[in-house]
Amino acid sequence: MKRILHLLLSSLFFLFFFSNSYAGPDVTISTVAVAAGNINQGSSNNIIYIAKVMVTGSALTINSIEANLGGNFDNDDFGNILLYYNLTAPSLTGAVASGNVPGNVASPHLFTIPAGRVVAAGSTIYILIVTNASNTATDNHTVLIDGAVNPIIINSSSAPVITNSQTDAAGIQTIQAADLSFATIPLTAADINQGSSNNIVYVAKLDVATEPITINSITVNLSGNFDNDDLNNVLLYYNLTAPSLTGAIASGNVPGNVAAPHVFTIPGGRVVPAGSSIYILIVANVNNTATDNHTVTVNGAVDPI
Repeated sequence: MKRILHLLLSSLFFLFFFSNSYAGPDVTISTVAVAAGNINQGSSNNIIYIAKVMVTGSALTINSIEANLGGNFDNDDFGNILLYYNLTAPSLTGAVASGNVPGNVASPHLFTIPAGRVVAAGSTIYILIVTNASNTATDNHTVLIDGAVNPIIINSSSAPVITNSQTDAAGIQTIQAADLSFATIPLTAADINQGSSNNIVYVAKLDVATEPITINSITVNLSGNFDNDDLNNVLLYYNLTAPSLTGAIASGNVPGNVAAPHVFTIPGGRVVPAGSSIYILIVANVNNTATDNHTVTVNGAVDPI
């Protein structure tokens, strides 16, 4: 009888000791407010969601994070979905990159992002879900995580007891492309002398809003009745202040030894900041043997640059 009682007490002690020694961590997850904002095409490290994680009892091993991204983004909008940790603040400043997954899917989509992080008992950590936008991301597409409906999930081997206090505190992030406005600057009809240079054929004013634009090249359709002996070069100039060659910056040029009409693609290589304007000048250099009374023009209504 004593032996049976001893075994019973030993078993109870073992169970009590084991259950208390190996109890999982207590984890509280809450949402940190993220203001609604814009995501520029081609931009990196755009914060979508931030969660604050408080750990007590024992250490928490985070194996991966599940994040359900909503909105109306498509499979061309995001390059990657990334996970960052910050030990001190809900910010990318001082944050540590953890893992990432391809973002080339349409919304809504549940992403499982590798983590590999141990959070000590008695400490707090911030989890940041971040996106990189593609250069061709669609204007006005959106992305968000609604922590009230689709809270992030911590996958852990530590058997945590989780208190979920996540809310819908992350604002909608809206993709923005550069908004461009083109206008033709009137040019008076004029004569072009044989052998002359820097004859302005067309001027356009470009207004840039929302985000900067990088001009790689300008495509222009020159019409008239010029032939392949008339034009030496077709050139591109930029002017930051006025529709004039005075103060203008040469950008690129292409050979002009073709007959009209012809589409020229002239190298650009110019960054225009958001909120600014620039004048684009299409210019021609004429051969010494150019044919008398031949013409060249750009019809911005029919063939805009």
